[in-house]
Amino acid sequence: MELFEAIRNRRSVRVLTEEEVSEREIKELLEAARLAPSAGNIQPWVFVIVRDPDTKKRLAEAALNQFFIEKAPVVIVVFADWNRSRQGYGGRGVNLYCIQDSAAAVENMLLAAVALGLGACWVGAFQEDVVSDVLKVPEGLRPVAIVPVGRPAEKPNPPYKRPLDEVVRYETFQDCDFLRKSYKESFALWLIGDMFVFLSKLWSSNRFKREVLSYVRSKLDPSSSGNGTFEV
Repeated sequence: MELFEAIRNRRSVRVLTEEEVSEREIKELLEAARLAPSAGNIQPWVFVIVRDPDTKKRLAEAALNQFFIEKAPVVIVVFADWNRSRQGYGGRGVNLYCIQDSAAAVENMLLAAVALGLGACWVGAFQEDVVSDVLKVPEGLRPVAIVPVGRPAEKPNPPYKRPLDEVVRYETFQDCDFLRKSYKESFALWLIGDMFVFLSKLWSSNRFKREVLSYVRSKLDPSSSGNGTFEV
């Protein structure tokens, strides 16, 4: 697959089949990850491969109950070795470089997954201390990403991406109006998307549906069994 095709086709795939991912495919993902650039070529990353169902379940719980992680055939947890970066760059290595470098490795892995016909998702919302405890991580390593991998069982629609004229400036930041407008638009889009997810989850609750329907019936027919109350 051509590089730009892989970049355009990459999606966060959360629904995966139960088909196993081969050791050869895992090795190719890791090979792509380890070839990522890093500050001073220090390569401050460590990859933990997880197939055990119980461990995957605990990782899903640590990731704020994102249980699609548990259902993936294999999960790759990416760690930043801040001790290694500190030896070369001190505090900046700890606070920035090791995170940047590990993120570059994750992106390489995601693009390699597309090229191999696999689905993957970069999960960054998790309790770091719990993940470290589950995987018995030694001092000096910080988890930066949980990446469930498998055969895609969904084809997500292309997400909205901000156009170049919103994100590119030439030479200097002179257009302050542009910045204010950009921030407002980004916040509005985030808010709309966040509210949509919240309402979707709320509506999926059977209790919420019953309360809504009871409330509507009571307004349409006061003599109905609904008591007219509305609880969430």
